[in-house]
Amino acid sequence: MILSITMSHIIHQSTTQHIMRRMLRCYATSPFAFLFRTIEIQAMVALAARHGIDLTDQVAVDVGCGNGALGQAFIRQITLGFDLSRTDVLHVYRHKSAYRHAICASATAIPLSAQSQPVVFSNSVIEHIPDAAATWDELARIVQPGGWLILSTVSEQFPALMLGTPAPSASARAELDRSYAHYHYYSVATVESDLTRRGLTLVDHTTYIDPRQARQSHQLRLWEQQQRTTSTLQHRYQQLRRVPVTLQQLRYLSPVETDPGNGAALAIVARRV
Repeated sequence: MILSITMSHIIHQSTTQHIMRRMLRCYATSPFAFLFRTIEIQAMVALAARHGIDLTDQVAVDVGCGNGALGQAFIRQITLGFDLSRTDVLHVYRHKSAYRHAICASATAIPLSAQSQPVVFSNSVIEHIPDAAATWDELARIVQPGGWLILSTVSEQFPALMLGTPAPSASARAELDRSYAHYHYYSVATVESDLTRRGLTLVDHTTYIDPRQARQSHQLRLWEQQQRTTSTLQHRYQQLRRVPVTLQQLRYLSPVETDPGNGAALAIVARRV
């Protein structure tokens, strides 16, 4: 049998391995974050690549960059990152060289000119903001004509898949929302509606984190939260304990994308046409 390996396949494999190594380095002491975020980033990178965008190379704006760990892990250069936390922004400024600039700002009042940014990136942010409408307004406002919005969020299936039951009780759902600080869940239809009203076109989407991965992720998060420490030494010990558990999650990293309507999370590519 003759094996035909295309250049695109080689590039894809190389990118996947690069992302996995960088995410492992970033989240070695958090099995939950490593599992969920590695799948998420691979899904977003593959989605963007279908439209000629190399998400690992450069983005103009990272909306809700947090402490910069995720952006630094897989994006070569980010022109501007901003977050509401001054502590996180200071950490980005001092320690995350992928970011050229970092400022403290809200996603509901982005301090950038209208239609000024070529590639706007936001990873798992909008579900944590009570005023989602204002956030959608601002995300859409700053995308330039022909520019792109690449965004991930949690899907309407998140509660059921993470809890492992098709109909979670009201109390279980409320506890899940509180624990993850979620105010919103999205379907492709609701995202498309939000984008269309603001002058953006939904170009493509993907879902990820299948039922098996979702349940594993949630159990890992609960396990991490139960590890209470009272000293720096105990904290370091718990971190070291987690590394072998993180490595065990490699077997859960496939598949990257799920069947439509059967993923705990959703990524989209939109454009101002």
